Formats: sequence, structure tokens, C-alpha cells
Amino acid sequence: MALCQIDDPQMPGLIPLIKKMTPDRPVLYRSHIQIRSDLVAQKGSPQSEVWEYLWNDIKHADALISHPIPEFVPDNVPRDKVMYMPATTDWWVAELFTVQQTVMNSRRSRKTRDDDSRAN
Repeated sequence: MALCQIDDPQMPGLIPLIKKMTPDRPVLYRSHIQIRSDLVAQKGSPQSEVWEYLWNDIKHADALISHPIPEFVPDNVPRDKVMYMPATTDWWVAELFTVQQTVMNSRRSRKTRDDDSRAN
């Protein structure tokens, strides 16, 4: 199954739709912008309100790919969903394959944990 990548804040509303129509399709959200997590953490700030609006859709992605600066990732993003990649105009085939495999393995382990918890 093909990987789906959503770039930047223009299109994250597609993520829940993609997951609804093809739940097993890996979806990556790539953030090319600097997110000031210190400002996002200030409840009631414009940055907090915008991030909450975006996160409502982005949280359905299998992974969030950020610039390799941890401060660009808001605190409410689960760290097991975070991947880092520097700014680039070229996705190397090997890199993409590695990311896709990581996401698929993560989904498998999550499904196994969910199945185990239901069995108990």
C-alpha cells in the first residue's frame, strides 16, 4: 500500500478522511515550518489556538516529521510519533522506504498491543 504524505498546515484536514477511507494506509504529516512550542504551550495564546485546531486533524497521522529541532514539536505530540528530517527538496528512495517501514512496524505493534489488551 502506498504511503501518503501531507505537507504543512494547508492540508491536514485530509488526514482523517484518508484514514477513514483507507485505515491501513500509512499517513505522514511533514511540518516544514517552525512551530514555537513555547508559545503553543501558553494556553489562550493565538499559537495555542491555531495548534489545537491543526492538531485535531494531524493527531490521526501515523507520524509527524519535523525539522531536527525538538523545540519545534509541541508537548502534546506523542514522542513515539515524532521523526526528524532536515529541510530538503529531495526524498531519497531509501529514506522513504525506511520511514514507511518504521510507520508500518509501529502500526503493527500498536495493533498487537490493542489486540492483547482486548483479550485480557
